[in-house]
Amino acid sequence: MKECLLYTNFSNKSYTFADVNCNSREILDKPLIVNCANCTNTEVWCVNKNKTGRLDYYFLYLISNNFLVETPNGKEMMYEGDIVVIPPNEPYTFTPEKGKQIYYLCVHITGYDVEKLLNEYEIAIFPEINKLSPNNHLQQRFKKLFDAFAKNDEYRDRELANLVERIFIEAARAIKARDNDKNILSKSIRYINEFYTTKINIPSLAKMENMSMTKYNKIFKEQMKISPTKYIISQRIHLAKELLETTNLSITEISLTCGYDDINFFSRVFKENVGMSPTSYKQKINAD
Repeated sequence: MKECLLYTNFSNKSYTFADVNCNSREILDKPLIVNCANCTNTEVWCVNKNKTGRLDYYFLYLISNNFLVETPNGKEMMYEGDIVVIPPNEPYTFTPEKGKQIYYLCVHITGYDVEKLLNEYEIAIFPEINKLSPNNHLQQRFKKLFDAFAKNDEYRDRELANLVERIFIEAARAIKARDNDKNILSKSIRYINEFYTTKINIPSLAKMENMSMTKYNKIFKEQMKISPTKYIISQRIHLAKELLETTNLSITEISLTCGYDDINFFSRVFKENVGMSPTSYKQKINAD
């Protein structure tokens, strides 16, 4: 039997690919509602076909395999790391390559703000495929979304909506990073975006681009409007703020997760960039 793990507002369970319209609904009086999400990771070959389309948006992130995507509006191939968004009421067929592991994450969303958010983050709707490389951060965003379904309280819908927007943000970053392939700093920028929580040596980034340190710093600042060091810090601080907002990790744990072994140094850098200490920021979030 072809199965995957389905997360809904009602239960987390396995379901067959025949249930293509399960939990499909259109809601237009709220900005963003998550109907369901799922994680499929199987060696069983199958075709995902929906002759009528769903009532919501279908956002699919392909991790492994290649899919032929077909709708009345066109036919396109999507490859590992790509994202496709199928709009409401559009029939579709996903045909994977045979003999390959099928692994993808997806979420079904509705609401009057969905199209506006997709446009804001420049995430294309099919027949255009969003091209990006496999992204661990995007997978982590989906895991947080799946985990949030277990929270059966009055805040769950709002949290799910916030997590979907974070998925959009991470997807937008990954798409822009892929676009930077045309940029002469593409190798080092992709490296930073993937490994900013580790120790990164600026001379090694310059070497990656076959440049001197002076030239690398100059071109980086011209193109990114910020120095390499400040760019790395901005990525780390963004992650630190997210962890303070969404987890119960201690300041020490967050410091280590973001790449800072010295909690005092982390607190100083955080305050310089945010205007308050991590502890004060956490208290402010809790108070709000």
